[in-house]
Amino acid sequence: MLFPYGTDGWSVNIRCVEGSSNNRTNVTMREFIAFLIQYRPDEGNILLRCGEIVPQFVVDCYAAIKAWRSRFFRDHQSTLRAEFYSDL
Repeated sequence: MLFPYGTDGWSVNIRCVEGSSNNRTNVTMREFIAFLIQYRPDEGNILLRCGEIVPQFVVDCYAAIKAWRSRFFRDHQSTLRAEFYSDL
């Protein structure tokens, strides 16, 4: 209902624009959602016209970001070296 034109959502392989200020190569989920929510006067932003559905969309996106981050921390415990932080 929010995306009637069938636009793609976020995926892991979305590349950052060349010349961006960060050192990463891919766009994070948070950056992608922030881009969707932003107001751009030159474009017809469907999200900002949907009224009462937008807060639920934002809450769902927040939950998706938290779940993605939690899964990342769970899957990368060896690289995060969590055993060094156990005494804190």
